[in-house]
Amino acid sequence: MGTDDDRFPSDREGPVRSVDVPAFAIGGATVTNAEFAKFVEATGLVTLAE
Repeated sequence: MGTDDDRFPSDREGPVRSVDVPAFAIGGATVTNAEFAKFVEATGLVTLAE
């Protein structure tokens, strides 16, 4: 992950480094913003951004 390309230092993408990503699951269907909003309304979910 990252880059050694120094053309855009403000991107802070360097240096190249190894990372471990634990196993995770991902759904096979797209969820629209409207569908997610309906889910939030129905469940009372408070996201981390809130």
